[in-house]
Amino acid sequence: MPDLLTNPLAKVIAAGVSMSLHDAGRLHAKKYGVPPCGAMDQRSMHLANRLLENPPDAAVYEIFGGGVKLCCLRPTWIAMTGAGHADIDGVPVSFHRTIRWEPGQELRIHASPSAIWTYLATCHGWQGDVFLGSRSVWPQAKMGRKCQAGDLLHAQSDLPWSLPDYVGGRITPPAEIPSILPTHSPIALRCWRGPQYEQFDESSIKTFFQSIWKISLNSSRAGFRLDGPIVHPPLASMPSEPIILGSIQVPPSGSPIILLNDGPTIGGYPKIALIHRDDLDVLRQLPPLTPIHFIPARLFWEIVPCQIRDLRYSSSYKLWNIFVFSCFSRFLRFMQQTSSAIPSMIKKSPRG
Repeated sequence: MPDLLTNPLAKVIAAGVSMSLHDAGRLHAKKYGVPPCGAMDQRSMHLANRLLENPPDAAVYEIFGGGVKLCCLRPTWIAMTGAGHADIDGVPVSFHRTIRWEPGQELRIHASPSAIWTYLATCHGWQGDVFLGSRSVWPQAKMGRKCQAGDLLHAQSDLPWSLPDYVGGRITPPAEIPSILPTHSPIALRCWRGPQYEQFDESSIKTFFQSIWKISLNSSRAGFRLDGPIVHPPLASMPSEPIILGSIQVPPSGSPIILLNDGPTIGGYPKIALIHRDDLDVLRQLPPLTPIHFIPARLFWEIVPCQIRDLRYSSSYKLWNIFVFSCFSRFLRFMQQTSSAIPSMIKKSPRG
């Protein structure tokens, strides 16, 4: 790949608080004790790649805290998603759309007060070293490092890419853009019962679900610590067992910890709950000190009876009943006519 190494796409002027390369993560490396890593907001990563027709798990740059300044070295297309705002040579540019980036132009990415992760994608995806099947950086194990001022950024391919003819730009439909700004406070997060849920006493479970928690300043990609009341764990320690992404464990201190992308793969503290998969991206975008609370997730067969009960008294439900009864009546008449016609058809058919 000599052409790519000698033909960089951009240069880092300022790397801000944190800027590192990530893709979908090491989904099959837990058996080696290696966490999945990967983009914290997977949906924002997928949306950025989709705008540029990249594979959903193509590598993107994940930016925390803003303060990033990049200089373009050759013409390309980029897309940004997630939190924050940006400008090119001082002119504001929008997220969730394709952007033409010309040589010499400087891109600045700024932080948002309401969410923390920004994603920068380019056509064909960004290049980076592969460790255990992923380009995701995990500095603690020397699997890559964070970007620094002076670094050169390379794309996966130098093949030209452009939008279809007569298409001036491409945007993400507004209905598909995840809400970054919280619409209410505290943020409600659904969770399932954890492996040791039944071992917690009633008082601890009540405290966990009825309390308002705040994401601690002492949080990272490995996990979010929660500030709030004490939840008394049933056991001081237990045999280590595998950990699922989003598990909420309770150490002896009584302060719950939500284990995330760079967290351990096994642990010996009791786990009271597990964050619902559809709420993980929302959680991981929340900045420290954001108030949250937990609500029990409900299974499909627990939700449907309630919806039917609420629907029974609506006019649409009555119209639906009439429609179904009419269709069923027509079906019965058709079967009766068919069954009466079969004997006559048999009598008229020639014998072999």
